[in-house]
Amino acid sequence: MIDYFTMSFKYEAQKITDWEWLLERGVSTPISIFMNQKLYDASEEEMWRQATWATTIPSVEKIVITPDAHAGAGVPVGVVVSTRDHIAPCAAGYDISCGMLFMKTKLTSDKIATKEVRRAWIKAIEERVATGVGYHRAAKQANINKNLFEEILQRGLYAFQYIPNDVKQRFERTHHNVDIFVRYPEAQKRGDGQLCSLGGGNHFIELQQDRANNVGIMIHTGSRGYGHQIATDFFNEGLRWWNDSHTQKLAARDKEQVNFPVDSDIGRRYLNAMNQAANFAIVNRYLIALAVIEVTTEIFKDVPEIYYEISHNLVQYEDNRWVHRKGATRALPAGHSLLKNTPYENTGHPILIPGSMGTSSALLTPVDSAKSLYSVNHGCGRVMSRGRANRELQQEVIDREMDDLDILYNGRHAPRDESLHCYKDIDEVLDTVENAKLAKVDVRLYPRAVIKGDE
Repeated sequence: MIDYFTMSFKYEAQKITDWEWLLERGVSTPISIFMNQKLYDASEEEMWRQATWATTIPSVEKIVITPDAHAGAGVPVGVVVSTRDHIAPCAAGYDISCGMLFMKTKLTSDKIATKEVRRAWIKAIEERVATGVGYHRAAKQANINKNLFEEILQRGLYAFQYIPNDVKQRFERTHHNVDIFVRYPEAQKRGDGQLCSLGGGNHFIELQQDRANNVGIMIHTGSRGYGHQIATDFFNEGLRWWNDSHTQKLAARDKEQVNFPVDSDIGRRYLNAMNQAANFAIVNRYLIALAVIEVTTEIFKDVPEIYYEISHNLVQYEDNRWVHRKGATRALPAGHSLLKNTPYENTGHPILIPGSMGTSSALLTPVDSAKSLYSVNHGCGRVMSRGRANRELQQEVIDREMDDLDILYNGRHAPRDESLHCYKDIDEVLDTVENAKLAKVDVRLYPRAVIKGDE
């Protein structure tokens, strides 16, 4: 029996190209790894252990590791897992349907050049969008009553009557199907009043400019405490279910390793609850976008337009299989059946990849992504833990770096654990994506003002 917890698989993979590797030796299911040599050499043993463990998920067909992959809970962040008939909640993660939204403006960089106008933009958004971990309310935050809140959980964007169809088409999914609405008391408690909130960690709102001096706005957030509680509830219940129905028991510390048959009672209920959290996340990004549009119109006299919205922590049924993406974003190229009768049928849909708060982000278009389960990375991936960053990085150095880059931020100090030192080099990540021909970079964007949630 293979010991996935002690055996090293890192150097068992075969190099296919300078940007692609294949691990077949010692695993029951092939793992495709998309990394250039520099990223591969720097990859963690724990990430490899988690990736190879994922091959033990029942009915698993293929696993993909993206260029930004690093160790997570149960499986890596930056993994795609396809199965025939089992669901592994750890391959969606705790922040269910965390994702991105990008807006284009008609502004040019000269309009956002002064610190004063960018500071005014930050402050006005903070009046409308709550930030930080836990329960917070901003002074002008949208009020969502209980009835509307529950309708949002069931219907996503369709809870709102006034959203134009051309705007809905710019969302990866307008809603996720909820067969039977279930009230989860702790999740509802944590989600109540938190729509139109950013959260903490790596979530952000950024004012950006590209190399042609065009201005855009990027939003990164998810299902907040609602989705986290749904995941927690099902990991806890799943542990009890697993140990009652399997001879090989799991310890409490390994609860993220539970998985369910899709047609089991707990499997059906998890998918239903996950979809409720995903609907929360879609609407959360939409409401934040409305707040940002209001502020940008007020301060810059320009009305931003939603360009695209997409999740990167979700399980979806695609091509007759269950595709789990955790820290990985969908990348459907031109001609894919899921894009039929959409504006992206002949081009492929946009991909949004953020960098760190001190480096660039990118807009991309899918190319030959079938080999990566129609997926690419969702960001750049951590290389330094939050604890280590706060212990080792000097605050004055991080603040000076941001000042030298002329990037404003919303706190008194730039968060050390979100600085550019904490993430992989986006140039290396995009080098892999482009040279592996998974997607092509259309635009690089650079931060000018960043809003983060205080921890």
